[in-house]
Amino acid sequence: MSENSGSGSQFLSGTLPIAVTESPARRHSLLEQLRKPAGALAAATLAVALWRTEPSGGAMMRTAETSAGFVLVVAAVLGRLWCAVYIAGRKNAELCALGPYSLCRNPLYVFSSLGVAGIVLATHHATLTMAAFGIFWAYHWGVIRGEETRLERLFGQSFADYCARVPRLWPRWRGYADTATMTVGLRPLRRSFSEVGWFFVLWLAAHLSFATQ
Repeated sequence: MSENSGSGSQFLSGTLPIAVTESPARRHSLLEQLRKPAGALAAATLAVALWRTEPSGGAMMRTAETSAGFVLVVAAVLGRLWCAVYIAGRKNAELCALGPYSLCRNPLYVFSSLGVAGIVLATHHATLTMAAFGIFWAYHWGVIRGEETRLERLFGQSFADYCARVPRLWPRWRGYADTATMTVGLRPLRRSFSEVGWFFVLWLAAHLSFATQ
């Protein structure tokens, strides 16, 4: 359930625990630990592939791809911020089952995949867009399984009940649940805002790099 985040009270008080030893139940799988390096390697490989291939499609198709890519990136940014409101500051401390997490168990990855597709779509390489989308899910499927194992250790029957009620990826709209008030961790929320900005930066870079090709 992905990118959940630590205790809300710690962030609101402005203090962080010092030298906390990670328990076996909280330990991340190897795929989780390698997520950022693997993402950087995949991005570098994709950049080389883009450089060595020619964009496809005519002017009308490219306009449609640019527009669709931008819409996907906007959806990714808004979706990730929506998730951050509910999960920032709560990783491994609470089982989040409200807002986007009541629709599916991994909404952050769902929205991130839309962003990846939107960025690559702006390069006008339809085949590489599908390849990037597929590689994203091929890797993150293992990440998700590792996270589920950890959350099952942490939350036991509560997590099992959550899995029985909420699908892993495909949203179940009739199951939406929310709350009138909630505590939000401001530090991780600010970090989430800075992270989503990269989707726009990369989309713009892709668009400008391939707009004249």
